[in-house]
Amino acid sequence: MPKPLQTILAQIAAGKPPQVVMVGGGSEFLAERAFRDVRDALAAATPGLNVESFEPGSELAAILDSYRTMSLFGGARLLIVPEVNAFVSAKELASLYEKAESDWRSAKSDRKRVTSAAKLLHVLGLVGADLEMTDRQIAGALGVNLEGPLADMLAFCRASGKKATRGEDDAALLMEAITRGGAPRTTLLLRTGEIPKDSATVELIDRHGAVISCDLSREDFVAALEHAVGEMAGEAGVKFEPGSASTVSLLTSSLATFPTCVPSSQRRNGSSRWPEAMDV
Repeated sequence: MPKPLQTILAQIAAGKPPQVVMVGGGSEFLAERAFRDVRDALAAATPGLNVESFEPGSELAAILDSYRTMSLFGGARLLIVPEVNAFVSAKELASLYEKAESDWRSAKSDRKRVTSAAKLLHVLGLVGADLEMTDRQIAGALGVNLEGPLADMLAFCRASGKKATRGEDDAALLMEAITRGGAPRTTLLLRTGEIPKDSATVELIDRHGAVISCDLSREDFVAALEHAVGEMAGEAGVKFEPGSASTVSLLTSSLATFPTCVPSSQRRNGSSRWPEAMDV
């Protein structure tokens, strides 16, 4: 489950930053502000922090290679990735695993088990896991428990000498990096748009780090509008008197709902027009 921004900021201030943080959501304003807050908190909590920012559209493979590489001087590092859209559907992942498990349960011969193992190895590749990991680590990456046939399936795969198939897409690369973790004292800060609700990638990041989802609530609306008014005023070279921006945003938000608040007895002939006293 996504975590509140203040919880993550407190964790960072306590010297225990998550190794990976993803920020996104339906509100561009709130997500961008949260992204800056996390970045600034990490910098403030870690003097001498080495910050490496990547341009939007940078090759994810190169970013993740840097994430796994130890700093030359051993200092703390922050890798900022402003655009990430590499997600694997949790539904698709669960379906593939269930098919492999079903084939294993129904197998009457090693030939059938080989087919099941091949499907399992494909799923392991999608979540960035491999047979060198412990059974418990693999189960955690898959989001399943070891009470089923998974342990037997993994033992069969190891005995066969085959390895997990590595997907070449960004989602597989990202999930592998998150599962294995980065270099010591390295934090990966990711920025995305709307966060998919049914994503194995997001669930994995949340288990190994933190996901912050920023959606605009009624309480946040006025603050977001005031910020937008201030930005437009700055671009236009207009300076508001103290409190004016708040007044404008409050008035605008009130006008947005005003017609529905006017009693029908005060409308003209039952229309949705405002009362006479409000006409301009």
